[in-house]
Amino acid sequence: MTARHTLGSLLRRARAEGYAVPAFNVVDEATMAAVLDTAASAGSPVVVQTSARTAAFWGAAPLRAAFEARRAASGVAAVLHLDHCTDADQVLDCVRAGWESALFDVSDRPFAEAVADTRRVVAEAAGHGAEIEGEFERIARIGETTPVVAAASYDRSREFVAATGVLCLSPDLGTRHGHYDADPPIRLDLARRLAGTVPVVLHGGSGLSAAALAATVAAGVSKINFSSAVKTEYLATVRDLAGSAEEPLDLPRALRARVGAVCDTYIRRSGSRGRQT
Repeated sequence: MTARHTLGSLLRRARAEGYAVPAFNVVDEATMAAVLDTAASAGSPVVVQTSARTAAFWGAAPLRAAFEARRAASGVAAVLHLDHCTDADQVLDCVRAGWESALFDVSDRPFAEAVADTRRVVAEAAGHGAEIEGEFERIARIGETTPVVAAASYDRSREFVAATGVLCLSPDLGTRHGHYDADPPIRLDLARRLAGTVPVVLHGGSGLSAAALAATVAAGVSKINFSSAVKTEYLATVRDLAGSAEEPLDLPRALRARVGAVCDTYIRRSGSRGRQT
């Protein structure tokens, strides 16, 4: 039987050994298989995560069952994680179903309320053996025209971590959700300072160059999220096969191969190849 890992155990080892754990957003069993099979081949730990929308569509328990079966078969050091969820009830539904962790996103509320709500979710999740990633400042999307609020200070970030007990933090490091064509300025100094006290998560990893990702890892980032790259390849594969597939299984086979190739690229750029525990 495969040992059950925690997000904390994966991130602490990554920080100590100088790499980041790649976290890939999946949308179905084909993409989940692509992530876990690729991680197994690369000998990499990995975070399999879903959006709140995906978790609601498939259901927390069915996704957990599918993940557990595939993780056990692959032998990968992996955890199942809920990404960017603003609803405490949905977070708790997932951890009750056995998910190891969740990002409870409170960037839509005032700081004092964000702290109180996160503290409560951290305590309730801990009762189910789960850990919480925290986010109190909104990380925007590439191309948004609405003004972006100035990034929080190091002191405010430390205050949030200390007051809530979150396992790890997703600060605004200058990246945005979406797929980059050129590297943005990344707040490496903030990442470096925060990494001394809490595991740091970088959102918006899709499209970042090998050099940019290596710099974030060197600055102490322990988890890097890749969502848009997976979704873009998924949709491109569907379009490419729409008129040529000869039988239904052609599509999931192609998805596993092509999404897997994307995952392999970012496993290498995260420095996690060969780090399987």
